[in-house]
Formats: sequence, structure tokens, C-alpha cells
Amino acid sequence: EKAEEILNKGLIQYPLNGEITLALADSMAAQSKKEEAWMMIARTGRTGDLRFASKLLQLGLASGKADETLVILDPALTGKMDWSSSDWENMAKLHEKVGNFDNAILLLSKIPEGENQIPRIQAKQAHAEKDFATALKLQSQYVSSLKKPDPEAWTFYADLHRLAGNTEEADEAYNESANTFCRKSDSGIASNRECKLLSFWRSRDAGNDRDFPDRTSPFRCEENP
Repeated sequence: EKAEEILNKGLIQYPLNGEITLALADSMAAQSKKEEAWMMIARTGRTGDLRFASKLLQLGLASGKADETLVILDPALTGKMDWSSSDWENMAKLHEKVGNFDNAILLLSKIPEGENQIPRIQAKQAHAEKDFATALKLQSQYVSSLKKPDPEAWTFYADLHRLAGNTEEADEAYNESANTFCRKSDSGIASNRECKLLSFWRSRDAGNDRDFPDRTSPFRCEENP
């Protein structure tokens, strides 16, 4: 908060200083003021500046302002910018969030590491088009290639199996989602919120209220969940 106060004073003295503006946005975002930081960058009108456009992408994603960010970023300008790989990825995520799957795929194809994400987005697109068989095939391809824990991917995979009537496969995928979520915790102890969420994942297909974790769970919940 003190850093934010100092930067605000600096911006009053030097209102056109880009470095101070960007540093203030970072400071605000660190203080859980992501939406305010996004608004500040958006109001500068400097989206033709790569530094500001990149920051707007980052904050738009963090603050849930996908539609607004994509409206502000003029394709005629942004198409000529020397975006970094992380910028392309953030822009792809924004398009994905608003349902522009084709654009998201096109943007991810611009970066080497983006190729691995394409089957996941294609699966979401197929699901939106109610082509569940194709969605299941593509999501299977994606989860098979995962190198890091991704519980959301496994949950979606489980949902697709459930839609296909594959109860056993769905239950296995829900369990993998729960266990994957657990493996993201270095301490091996899940928070109360995580335990409740994992309990839901484990029981949603069976439609019961089984407690989670069970005897095979590799972590324990906090007391008094």
C-alpha cells in the first residue's frame, strides 16, 4: 500500500510517465485491485503502445474483463505489434473466454507451446456445438498429453464421459481430477473450500454425499471443514 501511495504521488507529478503508470498498475493488482488497475490502463488510451496493450491483456484476463479488453484492443493496431509468446497466449485465453474458439486456436498456433492447448479448445468448441463424441476424443488427447496437474481438464473430461453414458470412465476421471487437485498442494493439506469442492467432484456422478477424502486420499483436510 505504501508503494501504491508513492507511485500515485509520482503520477500526479508526472502524469504522462509510462513507467510510473505501469508500476502503479502492478502495485494495484498485487493489492487485489485488478479491476481498478485495468480501468486505469484502459483510460490512458495508450493501447497502441505495446507495453500498455500487454498490460491490458494481462489485467483483462485477471479481472474477468475479456469482452471489454477485446473491444478496446484495435486489431488494426495489435496485429502489427511484436507480441511476446505470453501475450499471444493471454489474447487466446480472452478469445476462449468469450467463445471465439477459432480465434483462440489461430492465436495459439503462433507460439510453439500453444500447440498443446489446441485440442483442449477444439474440445470446448465441439462441446458448444453439441458434438460430444468429437469433444470427448479431443479432450482425451489433451489429458493424455498433460505434464502438469490440471484438475479442470480432468473434470471436463469426466463430464464428457458422463454425457456419453460412460459412468465408470466418468467416475475414474472425477477421481483423477480430485487427486490432481490434491497434488497441486505442496503441503498435502487441502483447505476446507478445496475439500468441499473435491467432495462434490467425487460424488457428483453418483449423486450422493460421500465424504472426501477417503482412506485412499493422499492428503488430509483441515479440521472442522
